[in-house]
Amino acid sequence: MKARLVIGYEMLEGSSESIVLNLIAGMLVRRFNIAPEWSDVEGLVYTVELDECEKITAELTEYLKAVGRTVRVRFEGWTKIREPDIVECRQE
Repeated sequence: MKARLVIGYEMLEGSSESIVLNLIAGMLVRRFNIAPEWSDVEGLVYTVELDECEKITAELTEYLKAVGRTVRVRFEGWTKIREPDIVECRQE
């Protein structure tokens, strides 16, 4: 069965969101060899196998926590990156 992995923001606050989405897209290509089916400045959508979706979201969450502790972006001063508001699997 297929699922849609949806990653994104409910409201954009600054430039760190686009950096985070680029980091996520790069990590998912390198780690799982998947490219987004759809993307824009607010989010990414992937089609993945349902049984793999939870594994992907777990690794993605761990990756974002690690990156969030170390990466800073310059936007009205230096700030931590903001994790996406939405990271979920939706069964098709």
